[in-house]
Amino acid sequence: MASVGFLHGGSNGNGDGFVLAALGFRLVEGQLAHELHVFQYERGTWTKNMLALGNRRLSNVEKVISVGGSKLAFVNLLNGILVCDVFMDKPTYQLIPLPKLLPNNQSVMLFSAEMVSSAQSWKPNGCP
Repeated sequence: MASVGFLHGGSNGNGDGFVLAALGFRLVEGQLAHELHVFQYERGTWTKNMLALGNRRLSNVEKVISVGGSKLAFVNLLNGILVCDVFMDKPTYQLIPLPKLLPNNQSVMLFSAEMVSSAQSWKPNGCP
């Protein structure tokens, strides 16, 4: 399973192209390995880069968002945010770990974090 993000623009600065980036994973020697697959329209090719994330697992990404310029962020609300510069030949990345849940909140998180991440669009009746 992969989480996919899209950025309009191009590496040549004229904004003619786009990039698709997919964060996937697979088991390698019993360990979860993260892979960033990037399609650059200008080149018409896919590239694959292995990401060294240590023991962090981002296999359940709830959102993929643009964070400015040539960067996409893959958000896992329970484990962290992976920010990738996807227009580079060898994409750079940074993992921003999120704090663990407080003990009193752990029993509340029996449902998917996706429900929490989608709550931003909810409005009660009568609100503009």
